[in-house]
Amino acid sequence: MKKIFSILVAAAALCAVACTNKGTEEASLSVDPKSIEFPAENAPATDVTVTAVGVKWDVSVAETASGWLTAEKVNDKTVTVTATDNTTADQRVGSVIITSDDKVVGNREITVVQAGSENPVVYDLQLSPSLLEFEPESAEAQTVTVTVSGEMGWKAEAAEGCAEWVTVTAAADSFTVKVGDNPDTKERIGTVVVTADNESVEPKEVTIKQKPKVLPPSLSADKNELTFGFMETNRQRIQVTAINCEWKDITTKDANGNVPEWLHVSRNTDVPEKPSLDVWVDPNESNERVAYIELISDTETVGNVSITVTQEAYREHFSELTEDADLTAALTNSYTTLNIVQEWMDDAIPSQISMLFWSDGVTFLPDGKPGVYPIQHFTGTGEYIEMEIYSDKVLYNEAGEYDITAHDYNVVPYIFDITVLFPQYSVAGGAVAEWDPNMRLGTWYYRIEDDNIVCKAPVSTGTLKIERDGNNYILDIEFVDDLGNAISGTYKGPLDIIGKGTPRPELPTGR
Repeated sequence: MKKIFSILVAAAALCAVACTNKGTEEASLSVDPKSIEFPAENAPATDVTVTAVGVKWDVSVAETASGWLTAEKVNDKTVTVTATDNTTADQRVGSVIITSDDKVVGNREITVVQAGSENPVVYDLQLSPSLLEFEPESAEAQTVTVTVSGEMGWKAEAAEGCAEWVTVTAAADSFTVKVGDNPDTKERIGTVVVTADNESVEPKEVTIKQKPKVLPPSLSADKNELTFGFMETNRQRIQVTAINCEWKDITTKDANGNVPEWLHVSRNTDVPEKPSLDVWVDPNESNERVAYIELISDTETVGNVSITVTQEAYREHFSELTEDADLTAALTNSYTTLNIVQEWMDDAIPSQISMLFWSDGVTFLPDGKPGVYPIQHFTGTGEYIEMEIYSDKVLYNEAGEYDITAHDYNVVPYIFDITVLFPQYSVAGGAVAEWDPNMRLGTWYYRIEDDNIVCKAPVSTGTLKIERDGNNYILDIEFVDDLGNAISGTYKGPLDIIGKGTPRPELPTGR
């Protein structure tokens, strides 16, 4: 019994030793061979022996070699590696990767080198022609021949910038290109790109050029009518468009066929691609007058261009009032600016003051109504008055607080000569600019409906009496327009006066 027990103890000890050795067996992974060399052609498959202890593994081919190299796991110990023929002259290198599931053990890599071919296949792609030129309209399709060296496919596509007007149709060894009509008067250029399905071959291009559209001869002007005020001196410009022709002459005539001495025309060719005419007139001291400018083409199939020029009759009055105007409603809202005078200037020099008053329902726009000339500072429906007055000499003060001197301000005719000053305590009468009858200067009364001026009247004579009552101003307005209509009213209230300008030194003598 004792002997049997000893045998059992010995067997248990042997088992314990065996189990301990197995539990401490170290995981490992190895490959043989670690590198493979293949000939360029007819390379035989090569087996790689994988020895794995305590790990699981799998096989893959590096992405850069996946096009010509394959590796197949045959069983738990073998991987078969094959390579396609290398038809190029260059040696190529790839990798077979044995991937372990044990991060400590890691992966194994088998380097595969395949020799270059002694008789390599040359892959190439040539296009003929490489430039296609098309007519601007109804252009016939043109064919490009594609010559391929080596077995490979290809595709031809219009580049993104010209795909809307270039159409490509491929055949076995060529493709045709068709273009739509060119709507522009400039040449347009596109590209057809031909790409091979072999990455070693660079894409090739065919340049597509289409001639500009040829416009029929024509002569035109951007204005066929011009209107001038009776004393307007502004020049008006007419842009002339001459397509595939020239305007060889300019004539002027009135309704009786005579040359009008009051109408002047000058050809402007400073910018050859944008020829134009400058037109101006002499002041009119009589009735309305009409004349015609004719542009004469050098091409028989192109008609001449006629432009009608009308100058309004002399006007003694500009007021559109038909009755007296009561300013009660207009003297509700105000905006006043005052231009300071430099301290070193003569004491007789006045400060110019702009006084604007408007009724409820009217909106004041400090920068003017967009796109309207002459500048219109008011929109809405109601009435307003713009006054230009001249006080005594007002100097800058740091507080920015300014007062208007209480005084009687008399209306005087508008002074166009910039070398002559308006007198102190005066109101500039309403006037129309000598250079532009659309520009109103001085003091004017307006009525406005839905943003549009429907009535205007220049102040011709009268007085503006300014008094003070504490912080309030009292403005007694007694104006008369150039038709004899009264424009009158009284304002009592504060004025928020905005000073414009800053002190500056006197310029040195001789400058």
